[in-house]
Amino acid sequence: MKKLQLVLISILLIVICTIAFIGCELSVLHLPPNSHTYVIHNPYDDIDWSTIEYHDGNFHTHTVFSDGRILPHDVIDAYQALGYSVLALTDHNTSHYQSWPSTLYPWNTLHTIAQETDNESWQDRNPSILDMIAVQGSEISQNDDIGSLFNDFVGIGETEAEALGAIETRGGLSIFYHPGRYDRSDQWYVDMFLQFPSSLLGIEIYNQKDRYPEDRDRWDRILFLTMPERPVWGFGNDDMHSYSHLGWNRNVLLLPQLTETAVFESLSSGEFFVFKPYLRMTMPDIRISNITVSDHNITLDIEGEYNSIHWITYYSGTQESEVIAVGTTFSTVSLPEDSTFVRAVLFSANGMLYTQPF
Repeated sequence: MKKLQLVLISILLIVICTIAFIGCELSVLHLPPNSHTYVIHNPYDDIDWSTIEYHDGNFHTHTVFSDGRILPHDVIDAYQALGYSVLALTDHNTSHYQSWPSTLYPWNTLHTIAQETDNESWQDRNPSILDMIAVQGSEISQNDDIGSLFNDFVGIGETEAEALGAIETRGGLSIFYHPGRYDRSDQWYVDMFLQFPSSLLGIEIYNQKDRYPEDRDRWDRILFLTMPERPVWGFGNDDMHSYSHLGWNRNVLLLPQLTETAVFESLSSGEFFVFKPYLRMTMPDIRISNITVSDHNITLDIEGEYNSIHWITYYSGTQESEVIAVGTTFSTVSLPEDSTFVRAVLFSANGMLYTQPF
């Protein structure tokens, strides 16, 4: 009897989680067929699907070096144990326990940073031995929080534009973390993305379990204003401070091989997906194994069992994100006339898989 109760409770939890995450993306908007000619911009166009490798990454991670609760090497070990192969430790630039801030990098010198903090219990980690890529990073936190990646910038006192400029000057990449926390207009984000076209990648559409669900709608509104000339990539990050945050998101990178250069290029080009599990630490049970684009159609090949596939755009008629088609193949005849993009969400038993915008 107790086993039956546990099974029923588990099923109920999955149903509740599924409903909570899917939200209003269940209804399909049916419009008259659109005869306009569209050019489909495929961020996955350069991928060799026969040889590509799938690697999970997290790009928003904290330790005791700022406001996290876990030692750096334990954070690394936890992500490695869950199958992540790319990780950025992004402690806040404004709250390090040092007389000056720095990035928590490289991993094989963590003990020297620990000496500066009077914490001799820190251990080094070798990313090569762990089969991982360590991405240098920091969370620039004095204004709207910005993820700084692949560079050593930890400046304090700069405006958002000044910080983004400093990151770009250093050859780094940047992400807007949890934009739902701030009171910025869509146009403000558009202006930032246009000002930093090569280094500012995108925004978090998932943060931890889902602290700012409106950020998916924000993403679509921004895309409506910037696409196709300026794509904006969506990220799902754990914003990990404690073990309870671990494993809520996976950025699934499509890499020819596991190298820092390949990770940099994958993020820059949008060659990745976002997997959002319904339950924390659940592994992906589906993957996209090929994407075929013709004049009017986008077709997805799927490995694993999926329940449904929704194609989403922003519709100016309702001023909302709308599901405009379902299924493995999307045709541009389903688009509203003024649409500038479409993106797909795949639903499976374990979670949801988000593509980048086409």
